[in-house]
Amino acid sequence: GLRMVNASAKVGDVDAALRQARALDAHMPAAKRHVLWNTVLKACSNASACSKASEVFAELTSRRAAATPRTFGKLATAAARSGSLSAAEGWLQEMQRRDLQPDIVLYHAMLDAAAKAHDTSAAEKWYAEMSRARCRPDALTLTSLVDSFAKEGRYSEAERWFDRLVSMSVSPNVWTFNTLISAAGRTGNLKAAESWLPRMVELALEPDAATYNALVYAAAKREDMQAAQKWFSQMAKHSLQPTAPTYNSLISAAARSGSIPSASKWFSNMLELRISPDTLTYNALLDAAAKSGDTTAAEGWYREMREANLEPDVVTYNVLINSQVKAANVKTALRWFSRMAESRVQPDLVSFNSLINVYSAAGNMLGAEGCMSSLRDASLTPDIRSYGALINGFAQLDPSAESTHKAEEWFSRMESNGIRATVIQYNQLLAALWKSPTPRRQDAEEIFRRMVATSVPPSRITLRTLGGILGGHAVSRLCRELGIDEGALARDGGAGPQKRLFSPAPAQTAACNSRVKRVSRLSAELMDRRGFAALARRRKCCA
Repeated sequence: GLRMVNASAKVGDVDAALRQARALDAHMPAAKRHVLWNTVLKACSNASACSKASEVFAELTSRRAAATPRTFGKLATAAARSGSLSAAEGWLQEMQRRDLQPDIVLYHAMLDAAAKAHDTSAAEKWYAEMSRARCRPDALTLTSLVDSFAKEGRYSEAERWFDRLVSMSVSPNVWTFNTLISAAGRTGNLKAAESWLPRMVELALEPDAATYNALVYAAAKREDMQAAQKWFSQMAKHSLQPTAPTYNSLISAAARSGSIPSASKWFSNMLELRISPDTLTYNALLDAAAKSGDTTAAEGWYREMREANLEPDVVTYNVLINSQVKAANVKTALRWFSRMAESRVQPDLVSFNSLINVYSAAGNMLGAEGCMSSLRDASLTPDIRSYGALINGFAQLDPSAESTHKAEEWFSRMESNGIRATVIQYNQLLAALWKSPTPRRQDAEEIFRRMVATSVPPSRITLRTLGGILGGHAVSRLCRELGIDEGALARDGGAGPQKRLFSPAPAQTAACNSRVKRVSRLSAELMDRRGFAALARRRKCCA
């Protein structure tokens, strides 16, 4: 009888395990009843059924079966796998209230819950608690800690945790290395992802399909189709069967390059091997079509996805909405947004940002601002892309004092909400000033000085736009004064995050800071119409 319950538990069939346990309960010796009900909790754990686990615990209590450390370990694991860190912590507290000592299983559940919640602070806290309880870390501990930092995009810290625990004689397993390869891949660091493979081999660990899937994904993220194909070939060389995630990554690599033929080829290959495509597969195909500007192909993939009885998710609809930006087709974008609501798919920040982009591309800034309001009504917080789309939208309108003012207003709102502008938003703001019907030379210079003071590296576009406002000689003078290598910018086309092409002297920085305060006051005045009118009158008097 207990074997049947365990068989149901292994596949996560909670209803079957519960039904079998109820039939067996009256016939089980009192000393073994906790084993029976812990097995039902195992089913909940394998099914990631947190709420069902709570119901089983209530029934276990009502039937007077003993709650053991393993009981709470299963409860915490069910909570962790469902992504509820608070529920997992609640079960730990209930265990401690009953004077039961947490074991390694429970601490692993807490670390897993922290990883799924992307909460590295909680992961570090529970590792410290585990150490205080003198539970020896193992490969699962190591992998959970690495996974926590990897999911937050903190690859270098994930790597440090790996080195730290390995130095404590913890032996990593294949899952650990796969997690690290995936983490490096998500950051676009293909070289780092590939560097883990020889370390696996040194430890006599055999790479599996998930290892190569992670390497293919890392290459796809880097838009390196050659590397993606190389790792795909390595799978075949090691007699490993590709899976849906393998092909999804290959199709994504093709999508990033906007190559529909290449994406279609990988899709056909996938079908030939009788590998069933999933929602992620079709999302990658949709993305390939959208990036190439083929909205007809994108809609075709959507129809095929529905015919395959696959449910579109928020990514599906976001790609379809965003595919309308180039054509500035507001009507079709709104149709996809409405269909998303009809399908009971909750729009996210990307959905609203895509819609703002479509409205802005169409020059319908009233609609774009309405989307920003709807975004807030949906309890979402605008990000730099939300504000950037509005700043750029107003900058692209026909020259008028009104459109320039609105670009400045949204830039100011962005900063007042704690979002630091990048070179992209500064370039958009300068473009708006360039198109202003009245000269805005002083304001443009102040904005440029502000970029330098706040360590935002200018690009070639910055200098070209500024040159359109101030003239080439004035821009060269400013660059010399602020320590910017104008020639290097002209050669390289921009200053990436790793290139610092200017090095302001302390005196220059202090002078710039005083100007920054002045620009801040200027932005505040521009936040309302009366301030804008007063500013215009003041300039007229000074002219």
